[in-house]
Amino acid sequence: MLANYALIGWFLGMQTAKAPLAVMLTINLVNTGLDVAFVYGLGMRVEGIALASACGETAGLIAGSWLAYRVLRAYPAAWKARQLRDLRSWLELIAVNGNILIRTLCLMVSFALFTVLGARLGAVVLAANALLLNLQSILSYGLDGFAHAAEAIAGRAWGQRALADFRAAVNTVLIWSLGIAGGFTLLYWLAGRGLINLLTDLPDVRAAAYAFLPWMVLSPLVSVWSFVYDGVFIGATWAREMRNAMLIATFGVFVPLSIWLINLWGNHGLWRVKLISGVWGK
Repeated sequence: MLANYALIGWFLGMQTAKAPLAVMLTINLVNTGLDVAFVYGLGMRVEGIALASACGETAGLIAGSWLAYRVLRAYPAAWKARQLRDLRSWLELIAVNGNILIRTLCLMVSFALFTVLGARLGAVVLAANALLLNLQSILSYGLDGFAHAAEAIAGRAWGQRALADFRAAVNTVLIWSLGIAGGFTLLYWLAGRGLINLLTDLPDVRAAAYAFLPWMVLSPLVSVWSFVYDGVFIGATWAREMRNAMLIATFGVFVPLSIWLINLWGNHGLWRVKLISGVWGK
């Protein structure tokens, strides 16, 4: 799995977007097919699901390695072991990834606290929040592609110090992302209740989710900026600035305000802080 993540990141950096798609399709198709074969065909139950996941990741690694070999044929060069012993290069890589790790941990803290505080309001609210966060996950699938595009295109322009190309890349990605986010807002506004009904048949959970749905309608228009600039900052290796923004948004805004406002406005306060912290993160 770690090797697949590395390969996908490298493919995106090389602006070879079809290769990550092929790797992910391979992983999911093999995983799904073997789930059915192992569980229903061989009766392996949970261990069958685990084995299918491992086989899927292995198949993805084989496919990704073959595709990487094909890409590398266009860049003939010799491997030099001394470059792997260059401590400065490793330190630069660790510094960038260390900041990205801190940013990701901040994101995990926010989601964990959101879940914990929601659980204090009861099982129904907890279930409604989890259901609405699924809608947020669907949104992320729609916007992640533009974030990856920003990483590759804007990152390459910034690396070449082509500032006009960099601005054009950021503006193009932003326009497309805003259009997608607006589409999701419209979808959740017009069909939000229908989507909730598809995800659960429990009347009390549906009613609670209906009450908090307006926050989810607003969420795409707030979240879109984070997706776009996440890609831009990673592509330009501005990892330190992104880390600082997330630290402020998480521990300067979300954590203290969520603990305070949940006592005033309940779950509405929790969702309000979620949007406010997203604004501060930018």
